[in-house]
Amino acid sequence: MGGSITINSMLGFGTEFIFTLPYEKGASDVSDHKAVIADKKYNWSNKTILLVEDDTHSSDLLKAMLLPAGANIITAVSGYEALSIFKKNKKIDIVLIDYKLPDIDGCEVAKNIRKNDRYIPLIAQTAFATAEDKKRCMNAGFNFFVSKPVNRDLLLNMINNYLV
Repeated sequence: MGGSITINSMLGFGTEFIFTLPYEKGASDVSDHKAVIADKKYNWSNKTILLVEDDTHSSDLLKAMLLPAGANIITAVSGYEALSIFKKNKKIDIVLIDYKLPDIDGCEVAKNIRKNDRYIPLIAQTAFATAEDKKRCMNAGFNFFVSKPVNRDLLLNMINNYLV
């Protein structure tokens, strides 16, 4: 690949790793295409999204991605809270669920939701993107999953496919 790795180590002081990688600028049509997708406007003003995320920073980031589309966003910070909200609110149109939650994991939340509603779209958000994790999510009843860090355009397009 044309890169290099340099290692400097001193006993009792630590080790320093330096690496270089060549960078080749991509074709301009790829950047132009992404710019067009990023400018796409969504209108979910009559939709409600249940966002299940225990990490405040991740929750804030996801809300910042979703709010411009005008959806009503209900948040839950645990699996049990999400299940309680879901049972009380019949106007939820889609649920985004973190895979790793403090009480029960996202797959258990999905399984419980599926007992009450077989059709509501469920999207897993996960930092765990192994083939086994993906399989477990799909077996739990998720329709789709996105890996963290979340690709904004992918997430918005996926949600839009389910909401319109």
